[in-house]
Amino acid sequence: MKKHLLLTLSLMLLVAGSALWISTRPASPAIVISGSSLDTDAAYRDGVFQGKQSAERNASHHAPIGRWSAKTDQAAFTKGFEEAYRSRTFNELAKEESR
Repeated sequence: MKKHLLLTLSLMLLVAGSALWISTRPASPAIVISGSSLDTDAAYRDGVFQGKQSAERNASHHAPIGRWSAKTDQAAFTKGFEEAYRSRTFNELAKEESR
């Protein structure tokens, strides 16, 4: 009987400790995007393509991140989209000013 009670208590402590550990850790890890790996990242390249297309059409500056499900892919897509959109927009403004 004492062994059964001791086993039950230790199992409860293990479950409680695991639940506490899970609840105190961060919800998602920090998303780090390094420059060297972006050249081969499909989400980044797709973002660059979509950003150029949006800038050429004078479309919305909103990046459609729903195309990618993983947070890291969404961040890479957004980074590529923003860079391409800004680059294309600034190039167009520079051309207009030089005329």
